[in-house]
Amino acid sequence: LGPGATNLVTGVADANLDKSPVVAITGQAGVQRVHKENHQYLDIVSLFRPITKWNATIAHPDTVPVDFTSAEVYAHYQPAVEIVADIATTLRELNRMFAEECRTFDFWYTPVRDQILRDFASYTLKPRQRFTVPGTLNILRAVMADEDLLISDVGSHKLWIARNFPVNAPNCCLISNGLASMGFALPGAVAASLCSPGRKIVAAMGDGGFLMNSQELETAKRAGAVFTVLLFTDNDYGLISWKQKMSHKRTAGTRITNPDFQIYARSFGIKSFAPKNPEELSRDLKKALSSGELCFVEVPVETSVNFRLTGKSASTKGKG
Repeated sequence: LGPGATNLVTGVADANLDKSPVVAITGQAGVQRVHKENHQYLDIVSLFRPITKWNATIAHPDTVPVDFTSAEVYAHYQPAVEIVADIATTLRELNRMFAEECRTFDFWYTPVRDQILRDFASYTLKPRQRFTVPGTLNILRAVMADEDLLISDVGSHKLWIARNFPVNAPNCCLISNGLASMGFALPGAVAASLCSPGRKIVAAMGDGGFLMNSQELETAKRAGAVFTVLLFTDNDYGLISWKQKMSHKRTAGTRITNPDFQIYARSFGIKSFAPKNPEELSRDLKKALSSGELCFVEVPVETSVNFRLTGKSASTKGKG
């Protein structure tokens, strides 16, 4: 599936050239998700065709797109019917056609939005409370301007950013949600800084993702990139642990041993911060963002909030 399949490419190509018999099996996105713009979906058959004697998939479902623009047609995505129009206007027109009077959506939109805002606020950190990802995001949102850029790496923090970080301007929060590749945020922030000098940029990442590309701090420093690394540490591949505990009530192979990140950052000549409470975190983020330098902010987080979210989501589904 997605990056797991791409990781097979080198080994399969080598076996093919060496005439070594190999049977490789990889997953694919569910049939309801197999279209061009979906999380971790790739045309795996076409990807492996040049390096295999034979490969196949078991389904090519038809899809009917509804979008603002015409569908991008490719080998396995050739819709027979499309609806190309403003989606909100289309829904209202359909509603007019099938009801005696035109309905509005205010009756459900306002209370839902109010509930979302109350939920965001519920994660606000108290003065002596341990850091959590959603609590940290509330502080980060308060110190970042609307036009500033947040780049999210992949991990449990990505789910919180997608859920709990309001964005008030276009292209101000970048998330790797295609192949969902760990290690995306640090080099992404280097590129963003070089492309948009003067823009305030935060690269948020977990310790697992950071260790996959941490050497790029040297590249960032040498290239003169200016951004703030916001590092969430829990000595764990947190998203994998989260999923394992949901499925099997235990974890396996997810714990990691971290270096001293403060010393590591300073070894590259990078200003580093280690806040101990929410007030210090707010202060340090403001200092980092206004410094005009490459900075590093380490935030140790407790993760029980992840599992409470799982329970909250299950409760919400039950009510639906």
